[in-house]
Amino acid sequence: MQSINIFSNIKLMMLYPGMIKYMIIPIIMGIICMTYLGYNAYMDIKFKEIPVNIALITGVVGVTLTFLATIISGTMSIEIIFRVVKTLVISLIPGTVLFLVSKFTNQIIGYGDAMVIGVIGLYLGAKNVVNIMLIAFFIAGLIALYEIVIMKKNKRYEMPFVPFLFVSYVFINLIKFLF
Repeated sequence: MQSINIFSNIKLMMLYPGMIKYMIIPIIMGIICMTYLGYNAYMDIKFKEIPVNIALITGVVGVTLTFLATIISGTMSIEIIFRVVKTLVISLIPGTVLFLVSKFTNQIIGYGDAMVIGVIGLYLGAKNVVNIMLIAFFIAGLIALYEIVIMKKNKRYEMPFVPFLFVSYVFINLIKFLF
């Protein structure tokens, strides 16, 4: 799993050139994660759909990069492999929980949103994804409140959720970089 902060990793790499070997995969993972969220935010706004094939490819790339980072660190053992697999399985929990919520609530939260959260969980880990989700839910709640109270939208008004995940991810990266 990588740190959630792309910009700080780049800054560290420039300060300590010898660490490039260890920092390049987390930076690549961060860029892929941000690109994946940005693309899906666009798709969610424009078409209200999340492409499954892109999610599968991005998920496989995330798992591959996680194992590659472990190999590069030089600490390969059966115990480490099991720990990485355990971490990857745990990172899928937020997406799985949202998928179950979606299933039992007639998709109040869509399957695509759950899928996106599952995929970014592979890149960021469960704790970071939960933090992103909390901020995204807060921002989405404020926007929904505005839409219902000020704009007089129906309470059944549907909003795409992935753009809020994208904004949250960028927001957390900027805050961690600046402070």
